[in-house]
Amino acid sequence: MAYWICLWVIACAESPLLEVQLRSLDGQVHTGILAALSEQAIGVQTSSGLISTPLERVAELTPKTPPSAKPAPSVCVQLVDGSRAVVQEFVLEEGKVRLQRSGSTPPLECARRDVAWVRLQPETEALAPAWKKLLETKTDADLLVLRTDQGLDYHRGIIHQVTAETVEFELDGERIPVKRNRVFGLMFRHAAGRSLPAAVGVLHDINGSQWHVQKVMLEGQILRWSSPAGVSGTTPWGELVRLDFSEGKIVYLSDLEPEAVRWTPFLGPAEVPASQAEFFAPRKDRALEPRPIQLGGKKYTKGLAIHSRTEIVYRLPRAFRRLQAVAGIDDQIKPNGHVQLVIRGDDRVLLDETISGKEPPKPIDLDITGVRRLVILVDFGQDMDIGDHLLLGEIKLVQ
Repeated sequence: MAYWICLWVIACAESPLLEVQLRSLDGQVHTGILAALSEQAIGVQTSSGLISTPLERVAELTPKTPPSAKPAPSVCVQLVDGSRAVVQEFVLEEGKVRLQRSGSTPPLECARRDVAWVRLQPETEALAPAWKKLLETKTDADLLVLRTDQGLDYHRGIIHQVTAETVEFELDGERIPVKRNRVFGLMFRHAAGRSLPAAVGVLHDINGSQWHVQKVMLEGQILRWSSPAGVSGTTPWGELVRLDFSEGKIVYLSDLEPEAVRWTPFLGPAEVPASQAEFFAPRKDRALEPRPIQLGGKKYTKGLAIHSRTEIVYRLPRAFRRLQAVAGIDDQIKPNGHVQLVIRGDDRVLLDETISGKEPPKPIDLDITGVRRLVILVDFGQDMDIGDHLLLGEIKLVQ
């Protein structure tokens, strides 16, 4: 503890105080002054003292006061390590890439092999499906994607240079200068086999960039970081939206495919038609109606909506420590609604709880250490409550 106090005293003397909120994987939120940010831990000076949280137990670090939004640049660059940079300019010369960011932030440099694709023009609703389809296409060459009156067209070849005016593209052995304002995007071919180190988190900045970081350190008012692909950069603290350390540590059930789903009607045959089963199937990241999950006045972007009586079976991809969620009846249905929620881990009952629309949403936090097979049963409620459904806001697995 004395080591962290020394670091905090030094930080206070050298730079203005940075007010932050730190959320740990177990759901605790600490608000105070950022004392230290290292490869091992994050220290926050709170009203009750200095709290040091090991980096592997941190979910998210955010400024207490979010930065003001500003117009985002139009060029989007995807790196091979998963980072997505929203920048003012993309230049490729002699195998070297320069990414010019907005404001006075220094440009970033990386190698051509670090870039997966570049979108040089804003993505519109009309062009988004065609661009997404191209990104999912496997190719043995670079792709030059042009915007036409009909949408998008592309050519296979080799991308050599990219300047502010032209893209030099080799097609059938001939190098052709293509006016850049005609180019919607570029996709770079990469040989298989490159191995990259894992990221510890994702740095979200005010421009909309999402930098996957292998290392991140605080130097005064500057965050200095490096990505798994080897890109090194800095981000002013005032441009930080959040540092997300939850990737790989938190898995939402709505992002997993269940091993089995079985809906059973109160009356009727045990085997139901496929069309009926699909109609009553669980909904991911929305209520049963096409609207957000809302419990107790709070909206959740992640979660599940489940009809009674439904049993869902998950085979967990790896070991996790906790299962967390908020369970309740949809705000638009309350005070009606009544179900029985049963959660089992490897045939052991972890939770058996009545959920009623007459009660506030209930937080769930279960120990699932060692569990590999998770079963969620939303059963019929009491008093002939046979057509109700349950919302599970932000139901997630935590390492």
